Parts: sequence; structure tokens; C-alpha cells
Amino acid sequence: MTKPTQATTANIKWRDNGVPVSIDFNDVYFSNTNGLAESRYVFLQHNQLPQRWQNLSSNTFTIIETGFGTGLNFLAAWELWQQSAPANSQLHFISIERYPLTKQQLSQALAHWPELKPLADQLIANYPHPIPGQHRVELDTGKVCLSLIFEDIETSLTDLQHNHVKCDAWFLDGFAPSKNPVMWSLQTLEHITALSKIDTSFATFTAVGRIRRDLQKLGFKVTKSKGYGIKRDMLSGKLKQHMTAAMQWYTPVRHNSDINSVAIIGAGLAGAHLAYGLAKLGINTHVFEEKNSSAQGGSGNDQGILYTRLSHEKLHLSEFSLAALLYSYRYYQELFNNGVLTEKDDGELKGSIQLAFNDKTKALHEKLKQRFSNNSLITWLSRGELSTLAGINIEHNGIYLSDSGWLNPQQVCKKLLSQPNITLHTNTKISALNYTDGWQLTGGPSAKFDAVVICNASGAQSYSQSTDLPLKSIRGQISYVPLAESVDRPNLPVCYEGYLPPPQNSQQCVGATFNLSDTSTQLSTADHVTNLAQLQQYLPSYYNSIMNNNIAAEKLTGRASIRCATPDYTPIAGQLADQDKFIQQYLPLAKNAKRNISGAAPLLPNCYVSVGYGSRGLSYSPLCAQHVISLITNTPSPLSSKLVSATHPARFLLRNIIKGKLNIED
Repeated sequence: MTKPTQATTANIKWRDNGVPVSIDFNDVYFSNTNGLAESRYVFLQHNQLPQRWQNLSSNTFTIIETGFGTGLNFLAAWELWQQSAPANSQLHFISIERYPLTKQQLSQALAHWPELKPLADQLIANYPHPIPGQHRVELDTGKVCLSLIFEDIETSLTDLQHNHVKCDAWFLDGFAPSKNPVMWSLQTLEHITALSKIDTSFATFTAVGRIRRDLQKLGFKVTKSKGYGIKRDMLSGKLKQHMTAAMQWYTPVRHNSDINSVAIIGAGLAGAHLAYGLAKLGINTHVFEEKNSSAQGGSGNDQGILYTRLSHEKLHLSEFSLAALLYSYRYYQELFNNGVLTEKDDGELKGSIQLAFNDKTKALHEKLKQRFSNNSLITWLSRGELSTLAGINIEHNGIYLSDSGWLNPQQVCKKLLSQPNITLHTNTKISALNYTDGWQLTGGPSAKFDAVVICNASGAQSYSQSTDLPLKSIRGQISYVPLAESVDRPNLPVCYEGYLPPPQNSQQCVGATFNLSDTSTQLSTADHVTNLAQLQQYLPSYYNSIMNNNIAAEKLTGRASIRCATPDYTPIAGQLADQDKFIQQYLPLAKNAKRNISGAAPLLPNCYVSVGYGSRGLSYSPLCAQHVISLITNTPSPLSSKLVSATHPARFLLRNIIKGKLNIED
């Protein structure tokens, strides 16, 4: 059966007292008496969170909830976290919801609790589109990470197991066992046990005997307590018997070392996003750049488009592209909101236009209607409507993509790298990496680092740890056309075979060419001609308005740079494999690709990579940075296990093993 491409939203009716009721499950979302008081009593008090957070011994705490509903439990936990937890700590709250509320329903439900309004407003503003999959929402300047999984319970918990997630507390919510039995099945409880560690706690409003007995059989010490209000009993407890989970080849391996210092090689978008995220966690971060300033390679253009080419198919690349775009939009919006970036100077997130400029794109846009119908992410508009929106004459129909815009990649890198806890070392070429109880960088300082991340695009192949990554170079050139004052200008980025961002400094950027295996960064008149020819073909009215002074292509200015891409056009982000040991462990797959090989994959200690973004560095690198940070800090990844596998550095090596393409000497 094909998975749905849009989450089924909740079917709700409202009682006179404002309590939402699920029509499908015939059950309330929270107590008729006082839902917030019940959340605090059942989930906060009986997980002993006030005491545990006041005496928190680590920098992070992870809660998994079965049933997000209105988000009331999450908001109650967030409020308590602000009141109780140390200032430098981070809460990870993972919540599973098969039938998410719409943003309007969420807003109406949470209006019931005016005391939570400051937190509720932030949640509502960042609430994801109802698209299946995992959505990472960072709140409270990153101190609270909400991961919403819009999938069924079995898919969600299995995925978390494959990602080796271990939580500290469970909120076992959802509707009553009699009305939603799948949520409370033995199989579900087995997953819950596998995702727990010794002394992981749980709390739930139910006291059904079968659930209590199943939890006890699975290793939990279960306590029956007085329920909230008129409810007679409830259950809580802790795991006392640990279950060992199976490991896949891509399963993140949790390390036992404290990471206090990280070296990042490369000061482009990949390195800047990673440094910014680590620094916010208080980790001492050093960024090494061989050129004289940041963003001198593929991240060095003055303008880039935050967007992706959407697909109607559920392929790994299309799923990653969509997840990355949705995350990066929220991420950059927060950077503008907190003053790290400045609107107009550093970019604008007002959406973008994608034209249906030929039969292929027209057919694609029709198929996208099936996947994204009734979703505010995409609006299908006529050429007239697009012309009004863009402020210039548009000759094609197309779509308006809300969660997008344009950014200045150079400024993004510069401002991220200027934040506290980050030291940028320019004119510093790192020639080798060596590990002996820490990472030593040849060409860098004498100090050792707890972890190292390679973020220097194709330069990653110069290190022995990453020399076999299959990276390829793709040349791209943008052209700058000077504009007369009288010319109408696009208000939004317009994407066709090339792209057209809003003009800056009285010049129009027109991009960009795509030249495989060309590594020259000298400006090419032929590439200027190509950019202008595409503009003339797809936006002839605008072309004529800006080229009426007959500017010769050879007199145009521009910029050429080299993109770094992978054979499958999916980035490489994660922990690098110990190649010889990896081959030895997985070599039996060459004879039987379906053979089950247990145990963690052999990986290099605290050595990571983040490269291969092609022309999508703005949209791909923030999500991949958070994934690498999760590996460094032993916290839940923002990627589903399928996307962890799809971006894993060892995926190409594994494919070569299976296909028998390795030359191995006896």
C-alpha cells in the first residue's frame, strides 16, 4: 500500500465549554474539569520531573509522548522546564500524532489556557504543515527541541528504535485503550521498552489491568496511584530491566565521551551552521578556513534561493529535500526574529514562485496537486495572479511556495560565525587529521579536539578518513545585469530553468549555469549568454525590459564557483566509517545482500563529515548540521531513520560491497 503523502488531520467537534472531542475516537483531548491541572498531575508530577530537573546531572533530557493532540502536555512540560532546569540544558520532546490538528484547531484549543499564551503563540507560529514524517521545531532559542512525528504509532516507534533513541521519560497519552487499542497494544509497549533505559520513567492516566501487567512483564516497576479528579486510578513507574535493541548498519552509535571542543574544517554554509548550533550548546568550537575569510567557495554568492524542486514521488531524495526545506525555513525565520540576520540586507522569507514553463513541469505541477492539496505550503496560480504577486509580467502559470525566499549566503556565514563560543581561523590549511585520545590537526594549533567535522566540500577527499567519498565538482556561474531606475523589479524569487531573485544594489542577479567536471572559477562569456538565453526564453517580457540597452554579454559581471555534489544528489552527513573494519564486517553481504549482520557499524571515533550539498546548500545544510550535532551530543536526530541511512557517509561503501565492486587483496 502506498503511504499517504498528506497527513489526515483531526476530525473534531467542540463542546460548549471549549473542550475538543475527537469524532473518530469519541473521546476528549483533555479533561472537562481542568486539562492543564491533569497534565501537571499525571505527567509532570508522576514522572517526578520537578525534582529531576532541579537536580539534572546531564545537559539534556528526552521525553517521548504517544499522542500530541493539542500540545497541552508539551506546553506544561516546557513551562516547567523553564522554571526548573539549569539554564545551559536542552529539552528534547518527541511526540507522535497520527491525526494532527490543523493550526486553526490548535489555536482554538490552546486559547482555553491564557496562562500558557506566550508559549502557545510560539508553538502555533512554528507548527508544521500536516505532511507525514518527522518535523523538528526549535523553540526558546534552541533550549527546547520539539520533534513532531506525523505517522502511526508502529511506524514512529520502529523508526525511533532504528535511530537508537533512548528517552528519560514517557508521556503515555493518546485516547483511552478501549477507543484506541493500537496505541496500547503489547507490540507498542515492547517498542516503548526498547526505547527506554534503566530508570526511564513513565506516567499515564489509564490503570487498565492488562496494560499494567504487560509493562511489568517487560521490566517496568509499576505503581498504581490516585487518578486526577474523578478518575479512580492511574499508572506510573520506572524500567528496571534493560532490553538490548538490534543495530542496523546506519544506526547512530552513542559514545561515552564528553564533547567540550570541536574542530570544524571549512567556513562555508555547512561549517557555519554546524558551528552556530554547537556554540549555542556551550561547546567550544573552532572553524578552520584555508582562504582569507568565510564563504569563499560555493557559499560565496550574494544571493541564493531557499527552495527545492518538489516531487510527487516519495523517494529518499524528495523526502529529504522537503524535510530540509521545511526545517530550514523555520530555522532562518528564527535567525531573523532573534536579530542574528537582518531582513532585506541578509534576505527575505516571503516565498518564491516556480513556473510551469514546459510540458514536463506542467505535468509535475498537476501531480503535486494530488500530494499537497488542501495544504498552505503550495498555492497554484495563473500567470496573471503570479504577475500581480511578483510585480513583473509572468508568461507562465505556476506555484507559489510559501516556506521559501532568498538569502545572502556570504552574510549568513559571516553572522553565524561571529557568535559567542566560535573561533574562526582563516588562512589556515589543515593538511591531515590524526587521532590519539583526541584529534590533532596538522597545520592547526597544537591542542587536541574532542571531535572533528569535515565541511570543506570536495576538499574532504584530501584527508585519509574521507578520501574515498564519491564527490563530484559542478561549476556554476551567475550573471549580474545593471538595472535602469524605471524598470519594474520582481518582489519574489522566480524559478524556472534558472532563477531570478529580487534585485539588490540596482543590479539583477540571473542564475545559474550547471557545468559538470569544470573546475574553473574564471568568468565565462558563454555562461553569461546561457543565463540570459534562459531568461529570454522563460521570462521574455522581463528580459526585454532589462536588456533594452543592449548590454553585451562579455561586459557583464558575475561570479563563478564550484558546487560539491554526490552521485545520488543527497548530501553526506554523519559519522565516518572505519573503512577497513567496515568492509570486514559487511563483506558477507557481497554473497548474500539480505544477510542479517548484527552489531554496531565500526566508525571512527568522533569524526564526522557534512558535504555534498550541490546547489541546495541554503536549504540542506541547516538540517544536516542538526543531525551531526545530535550524533556529537548523543541526542535524538531530526532525521527519520530512512533519511539517516540516505545521508550516511558509508552508504556508497556498503553499495559497493553488495555489488562486488571492491578490489580487496587477500
